[in-house]
Amino acid sequence: MSSFAAAPYRHVMMPFDPAKDAQTHGNSALTKLTDAIPNLKIYTRSSPHYETLRGVYNKLITAQPLAICRPTSVDQVQAIVKAVSGLDVPLGVRGGGHDVFGRGCVADSVTIDMRELDTQELTQDKKTVRVGGGIISKNLVGFLGSHNLCTSNGFAGEAGWTSWASWGGYGPLGDYVGLGVDNIIDAKIVTASGDLVHATGDSELLWAVRGGGGNFGVIAETNVRVYPMSTIEAGFIVYPWSETADVLLRLQALLDFGVPDKLCLQAGFSKGEWGLGMAVTYIWPEAESIGPESEKWLQKLKNLGTCIVNTVQETTFEAFQRSISSAISNPVNVTSRHISISKFTNDTLRQLIDACESMPVEADCSITCTILHGKAAQPNALSAFGTRRPHIMFHINAVTEDAVHEHVAISWADHLVDGIEATGDSIGSTYVSFIESEKDPKGCYGENWDRLKAVKKEVDPDDVFRFVHGRIPVD
Repeated sequence: MSSFAAAPYRHVMMPFDPAKDAQTHGNSALTKLTDAIPNLKIYTRSSPHYETLRGVYNKLITAQPLAICRPTSVDQVQAIVKAVSGLDVPLGVRGGGHDVFGRGCVADSVTIDMRELDTQELTQDKKTVRVGGGIISKNLVGFLGSHNLCTSNGFAGEAGWTSWASWGGYGPLGDYVGLGVDNIIDAKIVTASGDLVHATGDSELLWAVRGGGGNFGVIAETNVRVYPMSTIEAGFIVYPWSETADVLLRLQALLDFGVPDKLCLQAGFSKGEWGLGMAVTYIWPEAESIGPESEKWLQKLKNLGTCIVNTVQETTFEAFQRSISSAISNPVNVTSRHISISKFTNDTLRQLIDACESMPVEADCSITCTILHGKAAQPNALSAFGTRRPHIMFHINAVTEDAVHEHVAISWADHLVDGIEATGDSIGSTYVSFIESEKDPKGCYGENWDRLKAVKKEVDPDDVFRFVHGRIPVD
């Protein structure tokens, strides 16, 4: 018998009072929408719940949708798409709201807020879980963890899992279980016509969704591969700042020689009261080989330099995600950039170290390097994700307490990106989730670009779903 998720692994249902929440104030589009779908939970700007629903992770995003719809069934999602197509207003789709560029918060749009469509059904054989399109990462991790299971995930627990996975899904477990896209078995998508399409097997639509995400419709449900993961070994290995370049060059040599897929690594850089710091994040997700095998690789990492702090211990992925996510959950003013390199080199490390040593006092700056070497870097012809080779993705963030200093954050982040590009060692932008909305995403998709455009033209010829990560144009 299948197992279904319940509280605490579901969103709390948002209260709804039509008299207070769904006031149309004479707006003809909203009147037509409420008339077309009588039982729809729709929150307009005068609703007491509007700002709670509108708010996103990045407080710099201030756009105001015309209305936020909170569907409680896939039928309602279909009805919204059909109704909005004739209203001459933009259509937005929101998952978790953790996108730093605010593409789930579209000005003057009718926005579909998927968060109450967050069902989770685990099969009896515990090999797959069927999840609603509104599931967030921490709830999926928590539900699967209660069964000693996990799947590919990121560290941001509040992020919408479906969006994260379908646009690539970089994460700390990727080398062991694959990227998010690699674990989507099939998907149900509400297309621009309002039809519900079940994309399976080798269909072009499923291929496109695995990397192109919501460019093709509202992803209402996915069937996801899961893995045994009762216990992991995880923590941080900290080295003196003065040894940063030497440690990372030795780490690169270790990667070049070859490391097991079950050794999952990131490198992080930040500035605190103690000064500049660099740490390697270590995760060994295979419970049965924790012991002599994992200890051998942990020791290799500690020997890369002078290990001054080692927090590695046995834990669960749920607990480890929670410990990191707590620092990236509350809304902030954040500027974010990313760029990827094929490997650490003297030139790229010089740029990285210079950027860290010039972190402005007006911003809380950090850089996370996700290192892809195992399953995450292996070719997968069943997905449209573009960069399937070993590489290192720099995620650059600058948080300002006062939005007036945003220009300082932008200047610092852009300077690092420009510096990495100038070395000639960059492979450009590789992750559409982290690419600015105004930038051309073609490079992220690589040789899949023209094929993706053909799918887009077939299923969304009027470009209804244009307010998305890595927008794929119709023409």
